[in-house]
Amino acid sequence: MKEFKARASKAQNLLSEPRAKKDKDAGVMSATAKTYVIEQWLSDTYEIKEQINTNAINKGLIQEDVSVALLSFVDADFYLKNEVSKSDQYFTGTADIVTKDSIIDIKTSETAKSFMSAEMTKLYEVQLQVYMHLYGLKKAELVYCLVNAPEYQMARKNKSKYWDLMESSDEVNESEMDNFEKQTLLNMTFDRIDPKLRIKRFSIEFDQSVIDNLIKKVINAREFYNGLSLNTKT
Repeated sequence: MKEFKARASKAQNLLSEPRAKKDKDAGVMSATAKTYVIEQWLSDTYEIKEQINTNAINKGLIQEDVSVALLSFVDADFYLKNEVSKSDQYFTGTADIVTKDSIIDIKTSETAKSFMSAEMTKLYEVQLQVYMHLYGLKKAELVYCLVNAPEYQMARKNKSKYWDLMESSDEVNESEMDNFEKQTLLNMTFDRIDPKLRIKRFSIEFDQSVIDNLIKKVINAREFYNGLSLNTKT
């Protein structure tokens, strides 16, 4: 049986607390923590993984190299996507960029609006703490990047509008369609904007107390993980 280790990107789930004070005082795992551990157990045991398919996630995956290139241009440095995963007794993870003195985690924003509202969340803060722990570094940055959407996403949006117009009328209003396509281009491409304005940074430093707390949570989660069975109620 595999030993449960917290993934950096999911570690925050273990820090969630149960709603009832008596459960919190007793060290009972929260529903959020249990759900994460169950998902990890299913993946480790049967290779069953939840598949999430959204425009935001797909853009982030497809355009990650473009975001790295944008940050490299703005910083006048040459960043390479890290491919080396790290793990220890309690955690596992793969940071996006590892420099000689810091971790950089790249987030590719889906829209200009989501970029403006982007912030350092607790989820990302804990993720970066685990990365710093694993890679032995004391500083980390969360960097949001605003880059063009993949061409297929723009084409799909325009095609959807075309079929909407076809269903509502015997023929497509070419002027309306042209205006829609122009607006799609403006909404989903950003090369016309100063590159420096398309980078948003949040910096944190290593906090050993976060790791110490997480280690306790991992140890506690292992008892629940080891007792899981496919045909047993959790």
